[in-house]
Amino acid sequence: MSRIELRIESSHDNSSLIGMAVNRICSEYFSESDVWGIELSVIEAINNVIQHAYNNNPKGIIAITLDFRSKFLLIDIQDRGQRPPENFLSDAQVEKIFDLDKRNVDCYPVDGMGIALIKMHMTKVDFFSLNGINTIRLLKNY
Repeated sequence: MSRIELRIESSHDNSSLIGMAVNRICSEYFSESDVWGIELSVIEAINNVIQHAYNNNPKGIIAITLDFRSKFLLIDIQDRGQRPPENFLSDAQVEKIFDLDKRNVDCYPVDGMGIALIKMHMTKVDFFSLNGINTIRLLKNY
């Protein structure tokens, strides 16, 4: 099918621009609710790269690839920043992270919900690092 590659500097202003682009591109292939989930997932992943891999340094480069295959969309988000902890994907358990006491907002986490949100909306989420390039791979079935 088709493959689209985008590159941005690691600034939070750019993550919203990528979100808008992903929304428009994916609206040709997915329902409105799926498009919203994909856009949110990409923005969350990019914001994690900016905050954790590049420590909010706007000079890093983030590459985003959307690869439309016959049965699914594959999104790779790549950086050359600091590698995340080995267990960052497995620690984000969707079932537990949103089990919050609505009567006690002081116990709500400040960080750590982005990966759980991504896992909620994508079919599969993987991470690998090879030759200094970190890749978070998001997969969404059609």
